Amino acid sequence: MVKLNDVIDVLEIYIGDAEGSCQFYFNLKTEEFIYSMIGIDDSGEDLYADEEVYLPFYHDIYSSQIIVAFIESIDNTETQNRMFHIFEGTGKYRRIKEYFHVSGLIDHYYSFKYDYLKVEAIKWCEEHDIPYIDQ
Repeated sequence: MVKLNDVIDVLEIYIGDAEGSCQFYFNLKTEEFIYSMIGIDDSGEDLYADEEVYLPFYHDIYSSQIIVAFIESIDNTETQNRMFHIFEGTGKYRRIKEYFHVSGLIDHYYSFKYDYLKVEAIKWCEEHDIPYIDQ
């Protein structure tokens, strides 16, 4: 049985890895996540090719999805428009996080992000028939 917080932690790292340099696998026997920078051994073989033991962790989720969903959750249209404007172009992540701090929304954003990732973690577990506990 996997802890939802462990899946959420992997999601956090996964969405933060913009270059795609890391790969996670879920060991179906030990029920633990394995992190691999390369995923292949010296001979070029996939270290975790045995899909009966290792489930490759993949999730189609991006930081921008979470930020957009958060902005859409704000009730004030003027504030939403301001945030969407800030969240454009180069440097948008830095600017929007700055805005969240200045406007006092940062704690609300992190709470929203955690809840969003928790829903995604549950979906992943259920999709792969992996029992989970909410810890």
